[in-house]
Amino acid sequence: MTDQSIQTLDDLKKMPFTTQNDLIVNSPFGFLTVPISGTIRMRIVGRNFNIARAYTNADVGRNVEMMTRCLMAGGVTKGTIMEVIDEYSDENALSVQYAAEVLGATVIPSPLTNLERAITMMNQFGVDAIVSNPKQLLQLIINAQAFENDIKGMPLTAIFCMNDLLRNNMDTHLKSRIGAKIYNMYSPVEFGCAGMLFECEYKCGFHIQEDYFYPEVFRFVGR
Repeated sequence: MTDQSIQTLDDLKKMPFTTQNDLIVNSPFGFLTVPISGTIRMRIVGRNFNIARAYTNADVGRNVEMMTRCLMAGGVTKGTIMEVIDEYSDENALSVQYAAEVLGATVIPSPLTNLERAITMMNQFGVDAIVSNPKQLLQLIINAQAFENDIKGMPLTAIFCMNDLLRNNMDTHLKSRIGAKIYNMYSPVEFGCAGMLFECEYKCGFHIQEDYFYPEVFRFVGR
């Protein structure tokens, strides 16, 4: 297949599926379209940390632009105080922080290794928005309960939940325990983007970053 064979959106169906093994075998240099000197960042990602990704300046800019849209859709403004509870070992947490700062929000980076400290900062700074993943949000609730902190009594209004699954069955539970609105963001680490799909305040389904991703819907019919 050549570049000339892909001229229209309809031509995209000619392209084969990209499997996780393709990402592992060809990363990072098999996907580079610029010399290594044109990259500004390298990451090892994936559930087993077996996929390497390279980012150009433009890649980082696009990720920040997409994440800015996600946060704006969840009501983040210049007055928001946001705590990002993440390992900062992949691109997602950095994209979230940069995007929030672009919007003028106050950002508090918080490593996963000390959730007690994260809770302390929530109380001390009056955090009203949190970004994390479902597993860590549950751990945060457990830690808060252990130290007799009432999360519902805090000024939290928005939780941005980075998921690697399209459906998060913990929504109702998280909302009932935290008392804030949950905004899910589809953030598979293999894509290197924290919010290719995201929810808005109306919770009417996922919005896709349609100027960067083309959705293709498949219907599987069982025998």
